Amino acid sequence: MVYQKPISLLFFISIYFISLCTQAVTSKNEVYVESTMYGHSETSSIKQIVFDEFKGSNYAGGERSFTHNIWEAGTRVDRFKIAALARYDYVLNYTQDLAELVYADKNDKIIETNREYDLYLDVLHARTYGFKFGYLFSLSSSLDMGVDVSALKLGSFMDGHIKGDILVGDDSYDGNILLDYAYDQDELLDRQADKPTGYGYAVDVRWNLRVNEYVTIDAEILDLFGRIEIDRAPFTTATASSDRVSLDDNGTIDVKPVLRGKESYRKHSLKLPQRMRLEGRYRLENEFILGLRFNRYDDSVYTQALVTIPIDENQVLTAFDFRTRALTLGWKSQNVSFSISSDQLDISKARTFGLSFSLLYPF
Repeated sequence: MVYQKPISLLFFISIYFISLCTQAVTSKNEVYVESTMYGHSETSSIKQIVFDEFKGSNYAGGERSFTHNIWEAGTRVDRFKIAALARYDYVLNYTQDLAELVYADKNDKIIETNREYDLYLDVLHARTYGFKFGYLFSLSSSLDMGVDVSALKLGSFMDGHIKGDILVGDDSYDGNILLDYAYDQDELLDRQADKPTGYGYAVDVRWNLRVNEYVTIDAEILDLFGRIEIDRAPFTTATASSDRVSLDDNGTIDVKPVLRGKESYRKHSLKLPQRMRLEGRYRLENEFILGLRFNRYDDSVYTQALVTIPIDENQVLTAFDFRTRALTLGWKSQNVSFSISSDQLDISKARTFGLSFSLLYPF
């Protein structure tokens, strides 16, 4: 299938560029580069999950791990914005029973027997890239609203779920697992499949309200609408039986499941996860700024206390997340900003880690 851009999208882009060129005559131009990377795991350190295949001593249960990262470079002209971007989104939702079994398997740990384990894993993994178009609307003298629309092409992906249950006896397992997932490359069965192509969009909305000279409120919804359509995605649906899963003589897990099912191609719609932020700030007369921020990922809310300290014409930024215990330190000048977040001084042990920077050049 050859992807054809809708006429309405081509019309929008044409009008956008005409407006951009018109504004460039009289408006201030600005080239910028910015990046935001953030990851959090309830279960283990990010390094242990991503780079060490779960091997290590760091384990705390939990039911969610995720990372959202974006790299963006472009130009702003007055209220318009156009940029190239690349994204990496990885979200895992699972039961604590599944996390416990996987951790035990990767680290040769003895597990509790004579117990039924509830198994569920939902995974979304997507690398995308494309272009972003944005406009900042002035709704009133105190309220602005920004809308960004991203046109995305799929690089790689995995999207699907595993569910089932296993009863662990003294020397064996009894249970079944259902598997249904689509992918660009089969990591489980090493299936050789055609590389899929996918195209989609994402819409971000931001608001900035200046209540008075001291109080401001910001809000944003990232991926308010976000979807990638894949016309011919490789997929696998299967059942994993327990006749090849057992305990060895030491009581540790010996996993050799047999998968029986179907491998083929189908149309697949990959939905990007929605994220929200609400932030209020109060500026003191000495230019110190106190704030409170609420970030929502899926059904979890993370609350942060913020303090901004002025130093000459620059600002030092600090924040503390009450849920993850992560501390954020940052610095901001007129054209450069940088911040780092972590819940551990030793980054290799961090279950929360964030890194962001921005650089702009007015001309």
